[in-house]
Amino acid sequence: MAFAKMNYTSVLARLMGTFTFELAQQMGGSEGVMEAENYAITLMPSKGMWMHCRSRVKQAVALSV
Repeated sequence: MAFAKMNYTSVLARLMGTFTFELAQQMGGSEGVMEAENYAITLMPSKGMWMHCRSRVKQAVALSV
């Protein structure tokens, strides 16, 4: 269990450092997400969370010599 927690924490840190995340328009902004919350054992949007993912890293340009 401790290894799995460490693993997902490091993966999440890598994703957050490499990409920016924005809610997709169909989510209706933060208000739409709050309206779609589903109260169960865990709190989550009832139909998931649509997001756009954009790279923070500039892509390297390959130069041929």
